[in-house]
Amino acid sequence: MPCQSTFTERMCSVRAAGASMPTYTASSTRVGPETVSPGSRSAGCFIHQPTTSTAITRTGIHHQRGNGWRSPPKAPPVCPSDGSSGGGEERWDTEHRLRPNLSGGGELRLTRRWGIARRRDAMLRFDGAGVSDGGPVRELNEDAAFLGPWLALVADGVGGAAAGEIASATTAYVVSRSTGRGTDPMLALDAGVRRAVDLMRRASAVDVDLLGFATTLTGIALDGARAALVHVGDSRAYLLRSGGLTRLTRDHTYVQRLVDDGYLEPSRVASHPWRHVVTRSLHAGVVADDEHPEFSELTLVAGDRLILCSDGMSDHLDDDRIADLAGGIAPGRAAQGLVQEAWLAGASDNVTCLVVDVLDLPEDRESAAGRGKAPAGERFGSLLDDSNVLGATRLTTY
Repeated sequence: MPCQSTFTERMCSVRAAGASMPTYTASSTRVGPETVSPGSRSAGCFIHQPTTSTAITRTGIHHQRGNGWRSPPKAPPVCPSDGSSGGGEERWDTEHRLRPNLSGGGELRLTRRWGIARRRDAMLRFDGAGVSDGGPVRELNEDAAFLGPWLALVADGVGGAAAGEIASATTAYVVSRSTGRGTDPMLALDAGVRRAVDLMRRASAVDVDLLGFATTLTGIALDGARAALVHVGDSRAYLLRSGGLTRLTRDHTYVQRLVDDGYLEPSRVASHPWRHVVTRSLHAGVVADDEHPEFSELTLVAGDRLILCSDGMSDHLDDDRIADLAGGIAPGRAAQGLVQEAWLAGASDNVTCLVVDVLDLPEDRESAAGRGKAPAGERFGSLLDDSNVLGATRLTTY
């Protein structure tokens, strides 16, 4: 029997111009195919209930049922270190519901509190390579990625929405500047996400071309032996340990919700017409209680390999194929092979992949590594163009 569930107000972003947009009834109702019908084919709009509003995107003016575009609220305050809600103010949900089994005796420790256990028995760093390919179909590469010694992340601008490349590049840049050696990984990721959202809100308030822009984000930050993961949307992170592949993230998509609630077989996800509809993203609108990014704590060891990718890759390669292609070779060759395989499998979206090895930090480099500094690293995709980063050249008043 499928589980009984309800939809309250929910915001979804259509990530493909050709996808039909689902709409929901105005009242809370059981999730199921009978409560959802194809709606507008316009991409990049957000769905709310119950009033009527107008969304302005680069593809024109689209009317939709929703709460309307509100004035951007102030940036949410940083959650207190004791994990309290701060008197009902907006805060991120730090509970990560996915509990994978890690092979090789590893442990994925989850937290509902802010801060990470201070384990100092190892000093680790990232080293790897990445590829971001816009492909022959899309006009723009809306994927952005960053890889440095303490941070790896992938952000995928909502396909077809206004300025997806700006949302992804800005988020990647701001989060990369918020992390660094000697900073708590989870708090640094949280601070970076908040700054990015605040910047997006202020920008969309003064620039009509930015209404509706949004991005996914999947990133892992590292300091010493401490690591933390932030995830929102359908970009993915995998852990390859001792030959076994574990998916560290669960897609925030409409079809994943149907699978979770028993209305859709996993084997039918790849062919579902609404497989690109995401139920969570970073955007300038009002965030519902169940739409916050997920933060979790990771335990990594030297010898682990991480794979981060946009849905352009994961939509076409299953976990077994990713494990086969990602292991046993240099990160650069692995990343190239994974992206090439995605194209051969029929990918039409932008494809981005980072392959990241977890290595011991040599003792002679521990003292030399700068503390509190933003990490030097390599940029990919839309992040290569400074004009895509809000506050850099597009809106110089910030």
